[in-house]
Amino acid sequence: MLNLWKIMTHYILIIILVALIYYFGKIFYLNSPSDRTVPKDRPVPSAYVIDLKDSAKRMKDDVQMLAGSIGIRSIFHPDKLKQAKDYIQLRLEEFGDVKEYPYIYEETEVANLELDIFSGSSDESILIIGAHYDTVSTSPGADDNASAIAVLLELARQAKRLKEEQQLKNNLKFLAFTLEEPPAFYTKKMGSRQYVKILKKQGVKIKGMVCLEMVGYKNISPDSQQIPFPLSFRNYPRTGDFIAFLANMASTSILKQLISLTEYKNTVPYEQLVVPGKGRMLPISRLSDHIAFWDNGYPAVMVTDTAFLRNPNYHDYGDKPETLDYHFMAQLVQTLIMLF
Repeated sequence: MLNLWKIMTHYILIIILVALIYYFGKIFYLNSPSDRTVPKDRPVPSAYVIDLKDSAKRMKDDVQMLAGSIGIRSIFHPDKLKQAKDYIQLRLEEFGDVKEYPYIYEETEVANLELDIFSGSSDESILIIGAHYDTVSTSPGADDNASAIAVLLELARQAKRLKEEQQLKNNLKFLAFTLEEPPAFYTKKMGSRQYVKILKKQGVKIKGMVCLEMVGYKNISPDSQQIPFPLSFRNYPRTGDFIAFLANMASTSILKQLISLTEYKNTVPYEQLVVPGKGRMLPISRLSDHIAFWDNGYPAVMVTDTAFLRNPNYHDYGDKPETLDYHFMAQLVQTLIMLF
């Protein structure tokens, strides 16, 4: 009996080892630099073509309002935070009815904003596009995160157009989250965590979530892009001219969709990163609202310009509207709209 137990233990350990090798081998395979030699020559389907110049102009105006006119949008500046919320709500209402999800953070009322644009298809599952609108107390937050809110607003505009033209394939929720930044970050009072708690209670069927986090800073100078350990051993580009797609293993289906869209003309260059589990082995992968979805079992991909790994103005007063590349942001809109 003892020998049988030893044999069983031996085989169980072998099975576990093989499973681990396969799992981490797959992650290693997925974390390969993109092939920049492949031409982007596929024409965008006509329904999804956007005017990059007009799109860039609208997003520049939104960033200027949020990071220029309003400025610091921190919980430590509640009037400015509310002013930003009111502006975003007004802009979202151009595309449909907006629902407000208020809650209290240390005696201050804050709110997430939600806009639904549904396709009317028989598929009830929903794709969420989300971005936070608050800042740290030391920065006007052009890249972090007015850039992402501007992209979210432009995507909502395009989604409304697609619905009117009967070209919308997916049910969409656009979310502007409050309180992603410290001191609420990683706590239950984080805006996205408050929202996901409601989703779970309502039993909403979620196809996936795309988290927009700092998407406007581009730098074509050599060595402008830092690559963190252990990814520094791979041949990732050292020029900060791409958007990064960050997923966990449970979210690779959305990741693959995103990557497939970069084959079209006028779309954004990309790199990808896939992390095991919920990203806790690589803490740098858990720095935005996607973690509220990962931690509750929902697939989510963060879309980012890589933040402090590229942008020297991260969480600093220098994070101003004039430092962003609005054509780069328009290319991202052209990419993401084809998910819809």
